[in-house]
Amino acid sequence: MVRTGKEKKNQKDEPLEKKLWKAADKLRKNMDAAEYKHVVLGLIFLKYISDAFEELFQKLTAQKNAMYRRHRDGVGCKGWQNFRPLART
Repeated sequence: MVRTGKEKKNQKDEPLEKKLWKAADKLRKNMDAAEYKHVVLGLIFLKYISDAFEELFQKLTAQKNAMYRRHRDGVGCKGWQNFRPLART
């Protein structure tokens, strides 16, 4: 089937959630409900892991950036020597 320009435009404007929902509906037509629950539970688990990873990644990135700024500005950590004043002379 050839798609017209309007159909292509509507497909591009459609949010990802709606595209995924339509794909899930197509998949469900060919599968028994008992089998489909395994697919859905797997997708829910992947979403949970993805969200947890993103949260941890943002937290670690913020910590890394804060640590970089402290060292860049000459504020050393415990046990570290700061040689920046010596390098300037």
